[in-house]
Amino acid sequence: MPLGKLGTMGACAFVDPWMHYGINIRSLRRRAKRGVQPLTRPELCKYRKTLRQVVGIYRIAKNQHPTATKRKDILSKIKKRAQKFIESRKILWLDKLLDCFVINQSIDSDTLALVLRQLPNGIKSLHEIRKGRNALYSTFERQDAHLQAFLQKHVTILCVLAEIDIASLVPGSGKWSDPALANLVLVLEPIWCRVAGRTAELISSDATCDKKHSPFADWLEDIFQKMGLPSPPVGSVVDIVRDKNKKIRHPSRID
Repeated sequence: MPLGKLGTMGACAFVDPWMHYGINIRSLRRRAKRGVQPLTRPELCKYRKTLRQVVGIYRIAKNQHPTATKRKDILSKIKKRAQKFIESRKILWLDKLLDCFVINQSIDSDTLALVLRQLPNGIKSLHEIRKGRNALYSTFERQDAHLQAFLQKHVTILCVLAEIDIASLVPGSGKWSDPALANLVLVLEPIWCRVAGRTAELISSDATCDKKHSPFADWLEDIFQKMGLPSPPVGSVVDIVRDKNKKIRHPSRID
């Protein structure tokens, strides 16, 4: 019998209702130095998408239910089954892949949201695949030809699922006590430098250079306030930036 729907949640459930309207590139441009070269339209679209995605990843990472390990297992299963279907072209693997998206049984809503942000049309992409799969049930003649047509139509979506970058979606443990914060800082730092035209490291607050502050950390604090989360320690943000720049200046050094 045909497969059922994707849980009970509609597309509207994944429009990021928690994302404050103030978390955008415009808030960053207000902090820019004079004379900074304006963003091109492709840059603006890219940075806007990256900003919203990395902030979403951080918010979800701070939710420990399920654990990071469990979330990685779910994403790994989706990735493996998509790869198996593309390689084998067996409907069995397509069914196993779609089973991964049953809300509150195989996947939680936050992990599903992570996956949907990678797809061209969000949840509509999954509905298209499920609709195409249900159509295959009524196809008894020339099923191979219909399966080939199904693959050609949905190859982009399937390839995205088969190439999910699990490490970027679920920041793992490392040298930092808060890997999610480290991931956020490392992704947003080059965007800050390009849009604001300022360094992300500490800068002098007065002519005597006795006091220093981090406008980049101030911007992150503003983002965290809009998310309703505790502000990240300025010292941690500065250390992450400094460590990255140290590796760029001295690439031969190994910690």
